[in-house]
This record gives sequence, structure tokens and C-alpha cells, in this order.
Amino acid sequence: MPSITPHTGALGPKLAKHLLNRTTFGATHQQIKDFAELTPQQAVAELLLPLTPPTPPLDPLTGDSWVNPAPTELNSGGEELVSFFTAWDLEQKRKSIPNLTEKMTWFLHSHLPIAYSVVTNPAAFYYQNILFRYFALGNYKALFTKLTFDNGMLTYIDNYLNDYASPNENYAREMLELYSIGKGPQIGADDYTNYTEQDVKAAAKVISGYTTDYTYTTIDADTQIPRGKVVLNGTKQAYKHDPGSKQFSAKFQNTIITPNEVVSGYATEDAVYDELDQLMEMIFRQDETARFLVRKMYRFFAYAEITPEIESDVIEPLAATFRQNNYEMAPVLKQLLESVHFYDLDTDPTSDNIRGALIKSPVEVILSLYRYFEISFPDLNDTNTVTLNDLYRTIYANNLIRALEEQGIPIYNPYDVAGYDPYYQFPGFHRLWITPNNLANRYYFSKYLISGFENNQGQLLAKLDIVPFVKSKVLNPANAEEIVQLLTQDLLAEDLQPERYSYFLNNVLLDTLTTTSWAMEWNNYLQSNDDTAVRTQLEALVTAIVNSPEFQLM
Repeated sequence: MPSITPHTGALGPKLAKHLLNRTTFGATHQQIKDFAELTPQQAVAELLLPLTPPTPPLDPLTGDSWVNPAPTELNSGGEELVSFFTAWDLEQKRKSIPNLTEKMTWFLHSHLPIAYSVVTNPAAFYYQNILFRYFALGNYKALFTKLTFDNGMLTYIDNYLNDYASPNENYAREMLELYSIGKGPQIGADDYTNYTEQDVKAAAKVISGYTTDYTYTTIDADTQIPRGKVVLNGTKQAYKHDPGSKQFSAKFQNTIITPNEVVSGYATEDAVYDELDQLMEMIFRQDETARFLVRKMYRFFAYAEITPEIESDVIEPLAATFRQNNYEMAPVLKQLLESVHFYDLDTDPTSDNIRGALIKSPVEVILSLYRYFEISFPDLNDTNTVTLNDLYRTIYANNLIRALEEQGIPIYNPYDVAGYDPYYQFPGFHRLWITPNNLANRYYFSKYLISGFENNQGQLLAKLDIVPFVKSKVLNPANAEEIVQLLTQDLLAEDLQPERYSYFLNNVLLDTLTTTSWAMEWNNYLQSNDDTAVRTQLEALVTAIVNSPEFQLM
């Protein structure tokens, strides 16, 4: 039966690899070894340590930051800057130490997205990302309150158009349906189990009268992050905000939200903020809000399918923890990631459905390879414009960002306000990453890994040099079996069946060689410094592993 009882004892390599695959964008051989010696409690404590906030992204055109606080006419164009932001964010993920912040920042974007096709102001992406980083291991309710004034979100779902005289219900609807309490089955006219159309209309009135500030000079007092603002007239009154009482349905205990201060028929600015706080308190008082959000986290970190047993034995206790901790995310993550359920130790081995069962996203496929093989990239913080151009344009914009889209993820430009389909779309969920075209492009990516990328000067960038990697990681590379064991154990989620292991060893690495012949080839390389023969076989082995069905799982 599913159980969130804590697992105790050292993780060992297999469970350490599972934990790191789910909570980071891939691990190195040494990181797996290090975490293998930790208990789940020690490992999760390390993953939950706060990270130092990253330095802002730079513009290759100027060699300087373009978010100070907003781009100027001296900077690259808007579409390029969004691409540079995306490169900067991916680079944080690629080079991060084992820590949950990066994965949670990605989770929050996948759950609360904005898209470049709608939000064309590049700094909006950066500041929302910084907001997600600020709250990545913190309080979801506080984040959600701040997000309502986020410039990117105000634009993306039209709440900057929502005013007293011309209500716009788009964000209020998605706030309830997608981002907080969730939409249940429709059980009547305008009744969605957890809320009604009356609640959408009332919520839209509560959050009316906001606008964007694309000068990025309105600063949130708590986070020090730029945000939108309340539309005020010359006498500092919120004249576009609905000043009346907002009546919610019985789904929300018939709550009435009213501004606490009205002057000359208009709510004050402070009263508008107070109404938002009242709305959040009302939404997060509902038990279903915690359940809905915990299900999202469970599907992201554990598995897509939630059976009735998992609902009662895992989701319910996690939701209780969420509520008891006033929507702090770290206690929920800790409870899940330390549990026997997360490690598939609460079920018979034949019914395991978590470890090695979740299909990797394209982001996880690509970044995990660069992380595992410790492939060097140009320095993210080097102000030399040539170096920045190599990183932002050549490696990311011209290659990796395009590769992600070809594999099924138009990064920072999802097609839907709910985010990327595999994270939420029932019943396929993670299986939606795999289409014939997407899979073909996954397989083609191993070519990029091995051939690398060249800049305009013909200099090779970010290339896997497999021979020195094997030489440094494998105790005895003259032993072909040791090479196959290390790579398959580290890169594949589960142990191989004997016939599959034999395939990678005999059909791929050795090809027509014997193990004795391989040892001779390796020793010839050491003596002659000509690695042509061993390189060809090692690159074939990496390609076969990366293109295997087993590698697509984590």
C-alpha cells in the first residue's frame, strides 16, 4: 500500500540517482556517489539549502546587464533578449549544485506560465523568474499573491485590462481553475464543484484596477522585485477598482469581500491590496486548494497516475501538511522526497510505478547530458562580448533552444495558459513528450553532443570529449565491462536486464572485438596517444545509450 512513512538508512547509488534525477537536472558520477552515502533526511536537507541569487543576464551587444531595470535602445532587440534570458535560465540549471531551487523554479513556470507570443517585454520574463526563485522553497500562498501583480502575468492573462467599467474575467477564471483550487466536474449550470461562475465574477471585481509598470520602477516592499501597480487618479484613489462588496457563493462559505477604506466613492490603494489578501485567505482556506496543488507537485516529482489509494494515503496527508504549514512548500517536498513511496519501497517490485517510470522532459534530456559529462561552456559572467555571443547565441539560441523546441517544448512560449501539455493534460501527461517527430529529434541530439558547436571563428564549443572522460571516471578503462557498467548504471534509471547489458557491451562497444582486443586497443591508445579507434567505439556506446528507450526514463 502507498505510504509516506520516511525511508531510513543510506540511499545507496540507485536511490541517490533517483532522487537527484527528480530534484535536479541530472547528476554527475561523483554527485551520485556522494548522495549514496546520505540518508534521505540528510540528502533532502542538502537539497533544500538556500541558493545565492544569480547575477542578472548580460547582453552580448554591450557586455553588460540589460535588466537594470529595463532594456534601453542600446540593447539587443526584444526577441533576442527573451532568447538570452532563456539561455541564462537554462545555464543556471546546467551548472547548479544539487539543489531543489532550480527544479522548483521550473515547476513554478510550468504551473504558472507566461509566453513570449503574448508577453513581448523581455524583462517581464526575468523578473517573474526572479520571483519564482525567491519563493521556490518558500510559501505558495505568498507567491500567488505577489504573482497577481506580476507584470508578465498581468499581461499574459489580460488582468491589466480588468477595470470597474469594463470587467475582464480571464485571470480570475484561470486563478481558480488552473492555479489554486482547481476545476472539478461540472455538476450544474455554472457550477464546477469547487467554485461557480458567481465566484469568477466576484474574484474579477476584487482584482480589478491593476496595470503594468514596464519601467520596472514599482518595487514590491517584501521581495524588492519590480511589479505592476494599482491605477490611481490624481488624488491617489483607485478609480478603476470596483469599490463595492463582492459576494461569493456557498462554495466559499458565502464570503463577502469589501474594501476597508473608501474615499469619495473610490477604494484607497491600501484597500485594494487588502482585498487581494482577503481573496487569498478565502481561496487558501478551502481544503481542495491544498489537494489540487499537492497533486500538481506529486505529478511533477513522482508520477502522473494518482490512484484512489495514492489519493487517500499520499495526497491527503501531504495536503494536510501543506495546510498545517500555511502553504509552505518545503515541508511538503521534504515529506514526499523522504518517503518510502517516493523510492518505490512501499509496493511489490513487480508493481513499481515511480522509480524509472517518468518520461524525461526535453529539458531534462539535454541538460542532464551536459551535466553528467561535465562538458565545459563559456563563462556565463564573462563580460567579453565574444564569449557571451558564443554562449547565448551559438550554443543556446542557435542550437539548444531550437533542439528543445524540436523535441516538443517551445520553451517560455507554451501554447496554453495551463502550460506545457505533458505537465497537466489528462490522461497522457508525460507520455505526450513522445511523438514520432519529437522522439526522432531526441535521437538526433546525440549528434550535437558528440560533434559540438562551432562559433563564427571555427572554434569548437561545448563538445563531449568521451575518451578523457572515460579515462578519468573508470577505474580500469582497459576493461570494457567496467565502462559499460559505469555509463549504464549512471545514465539509466534502472538496472539493465542481462540481454540489454550484453547488447551495449558486445554489439555496441566491442562490436566485432573481444574483451581482450578492447584491452589491446586501449593500451595502444595510451602508448601512441592516438585515440581514434577507442573514440569511435566509445562515441558509438554513448549514442546507443542516449538513444535507448531506457534513457528516456527517470
